Amino acid sequence: MDGNSSDNTQHATVLVLANSLENRIKDAAAVLEITSKLPQIMRKPNSSLLNATLETLHGIPYDSDMEKRKVAQDIISNYDDFVGIPSSLKMKAFRSMLD
Repeated sequence: MDGNSSDNTQHATVLVLANSLENRIKDAAAVLEITSKLPQIMRKPNSSLLNATLETLHGIPYDSDMEKRKVAQDIISNYDDFVGIPSSLKMKAFRSMLD
């Protein structure tokens, strides 16, 4: 195999990998977009819960708004593209839905 052929093969491989990654990102974005429209996600949390914990927890108490937490946990547990993301980052990604 000459250098030009090797370069073409590497270029093709990079394009395939880039397209695959792009599709996975689009799929993940679609999951989050659909999730954002679920009624249990669209409901705003009780503002008194937020105000009561503003200085300490930076969000609602762990045992509050369980419907949203269940949706987030289901996505984290079942959507393979979130598997490789550390749990702390996964929850940070969903925190805006939970708060």
